[in-house]
Amino acid sequence: MLSEDALIEYAKPYLKQRGFRKKNKRWTKQADGFTFSFFIQGGAYSKDYYFIRPGVWFDACEKTGLNYYGHFHTELPQTTAEEVMEKAMAFFQAWSDRAYIRETIQAFLEWEHRNPLEKRRAWNVDMKKDPPPDDCSGLVELTENQLHEILEKL
Repeated sequence: MLSEDALIEYAKPYLKQRGFRKKNKRWTKQADGFTFSFFIQGGAYSKDYYFIRPGVWFDACEKTGLNYYGHFHTELPQTTAEEVMEKAMAFFQAWSDRAYIRETIQAFLEWEHRNPLEKRRAWNVDMKKDPPPDDCSGLVELTENQLHEILEKL
């Protein structure tokens, strides 16, 4: 298992080379209207239990406490430091591609209209028959208005 300390030591020079700045266990970088964040969140009970959370904010839209990890974010598994960085960079590349963002948000909104939050909370959605679109996990925390605002400003 990849220790938190080992990942931090690997991430420091790797992310610095790519223009990220470090504050505590969060590295950020602004480019092309986006802010990229690589965040290592410590676990409450054990140093071995931690979360790897890359996120992307679309700078034209407001950052709120509800999108602490980014407008678009994910959680990566603890594999190897090299693989974590590779997956984080791929995530940053995808979620700073305006066409990809537009396509993914539109697919999510179509799914959301068929499966509104009230139905999902009441377990009235068959996720096997109608699963959410791929790569939309971070979008569920954004309101429909926020998603439309992002689409308008892309």
